[in-house]
Amino acid sequence: AAATYEEAPIIFIEDMYGATEIFLKRLSERSGLEQAERRIQKICVGDEATRQRLTEKFPQFKEKIVVTGLPLYDRIAHEDTAAMQTKTRTALNLKEDEKLIVFFGVPSDDAAPKTPDTKVALEAFVAQLQLVKGAPYKFIFRTHPRDPVAISEYQTILQSLGDSTFDIQVTNKFSSDEVGAAADLVVSMPFSSVAYDSL
Repeated sequence: AAATYEEAPIIFIEDMYGATEIFLKRLSERSGLEQAERRIQKICVGDEATRQRLTEKFPQFKEKIVVTGLPLYDRIAHEDTAAMQTKTRTALNLKEDEKLIVFFGVPSDDAAPKTPDTKVALEAFVAQLQLVKGAPYKFIFRTHPRDPVAISEYQTILQSLGDSTFDIQVTNKFSSDEVGAAADLVVSMPFSSVAYDSL
C-alpha cells in the first residue's frame, strides 16, 4: 500500500525485530529517503533498545519513533517459563536425562528470501540426528499452520528416528510456547516468530 499510494501518510508498526530497517530501505529505494521522511508520521516499536538502535541508524526519524510495546512478545515478559517447562516435560513423560529437541517448520512455499524448504531441512536434520549415539533425546517436529505439505510426508521422514520422536498429532495438543519452554534445543529457520519466542 505504501508503494501504491505514494502521497498517503504512513504509521509503521514494527511486528518483528528488524522489520523497520527493511521497510525504510525499500521505501527509500522507491521514492527516496527524503520523501519517506515526509510521509512517515510515526514508527511504533516494541522496546527502548529498538528505539535507540533505529535513532542511531536513522537520526532524521528520532522524533517519530515511539515505544508502544509489542503484544506478540510482551506476553512472554510475564510468562512463568520454568513452570511451563516442568508441566510440559511431565506431560510428555520425559526422563530427567532426556534432551528435548524441537524443530519448528516454516511454510514450504514461503516466498521470503533465503528461506529453505522445511521438508528438505527436516530431512537433513533427521539424517544428522541419526548419527547421535549415547545421548538420550526426544524429538518434536511442529508443522507451520500454512505449510501445504501433508503431515504424512513429514511422518515418513520422522519414522527413521523410531522411538526418539513424538507423533506429530500427539504433540500438537501443546502450544508452541509450551514445547518451546520444554525444549533443550529449538531449531527453526529465518523469519520464524517462534524462533524469537524461544529466546
